[in-house]
Amino acid sequence: MDAAWGAVIGVGYLIIIGLTVLRYPDVFTLVFRYLGSWGTYGRPVLPPYVLGQAMIFLLTAGASGGA
Repeated sequence: MDAAWGAVIGVGYLIIIGLTVLRYPDVFTLVFRYLGSWGTYGRPVLPPYVLGQAMIFLLTAGASGGA
């Protein structure tokens, strides 16, 4: 029974990630550019606004299914 719930949760996460990619198609490019900026500046920098929006969308969609 636990394996079935694990599969349901896994599919749910994949759906949420898929919705995020559909809404923000360039999200992976933005993430890789952001991580690359750490090497350029030697420290974490403020992420671009669009990447922040995608992160908020992902977190909000993931939290909306909780009890």
